[in-house]
Amino acid sequence: MFYKPKGVITSHGDPDGRKTVYDCLGRDVPWVSPVGRLDKDTSGLLLLTNDTEFASHVTEPASRVPKTYLVKANTLVGDEVIAAWLKALS
Repeated sequence: MFYKPKGVITSHGDPDGRKTVYDCLGRDVPWVSPVGRLDKDTSGLLLLTNDTEFASHVTEPASRVPKTYLVKANTLVGDEVIAAWLKALS
């Protein structure tokens, strides 16, 4: 488990030189891969694993693994925005 801070990308490398989760982990951590992604401007829990079969199962929509998302906004969010978020998650 890794708590990804804002401003860090969920990628192994970046040609633009942005900070990645691997920069945060350090060089002594064995190879791991993120289970899913979080946007650059999003912070939150990111699962990391060396089990690619597990990662595929969890992220594959056909596996129907239930997921819970908690969104915290710094402004009021209208019903239309919430509806768009829910549609994107389904």
